[in-house]
Amino acid sequence: MTGRIIFASVCTAVMLLAAGCSNNDISSEQSSEPLISESSASEIRELAPVSTDNFTFTAVTQADYNEQLEKIQEEKGDVIILGNLERLCTEHEYGCDDEECIEFLGREWTLFGTPVDPGNNEDLFSYFISAEAKDGRKCCLAVCQYSNLPSIDGPVIEGYEMCADAAKELAELIRNTEISEFEWVGNGTYSENGMEIIYSYKGGKALVESYLYGLSNDEIEEKFSSMSEEKFNEWLEKQAEIYYESKK
Repeated sequence: MTGRIIFASVCTAVMLLAAGCSNNDISSEQSSEPLISESSASEIRELAPVSTDNFTFTAVTQADYNEQLEKIQEEKGDVIILGNLERLCTEHEYGCDDEECIEFLGREWTLFGTPVDPGNNEDLFSYFISAEAKDGRKCCLAVCQYSNLPSIDGPVIEGYEMCADAAKELAELIRNTEISEFEWVGNGTYSENGMEIIYSYKGGKALVESYLYGLSNDEIEEKFSSMSEEKFNEWLEKQAEIYYESKK
């Protein structure tokens, strides 16, 4: 998907070496050990379906989502194009700020419970949603966030324009839902690359933390400010070795 940008709260070695790194967290609680996510692709909390004027939305597993896509493809006989049907954040051209992203996840959490850890892609989280129209037609949607772009994705194919209508109603539903307290650790390829993003909403405050090789932004900044560029690179490479060894 085009227009995606890197998480503002993650400081990579490249960013550090270029200009240093400032922690732009809404609020942060730093610790030496990152938190651990407990979600899996098969984990769906049993919550009642939610209805709007024209659709009923139900959280389903990724397998159910894929099955609906296959049925649409069989019916249409075409290759399905998955596209961004609706962006949740419309106030900014390139995405939400951290606080807005966290609040959107809190609203989705209220509606559909714990999200799915995508594991093998770069989305911070995913929800797979079945949207059923009043006439019984169904469309599969994915509520996800890549970088700071929370959006609703789905099939873009002739004959299934209802998917775009469903995405609009789902987006409006999310925007008008109360925020739940939660804590979520982003994994996927971010974790594979030594990065972890932690979103949480507690006591009415949006919190974001980021780690590189298990180190907080503050820990990395301290080392960067006290070393030459060459020594910092050597130190960071060593931290990467320690991090990946611990994951074996």
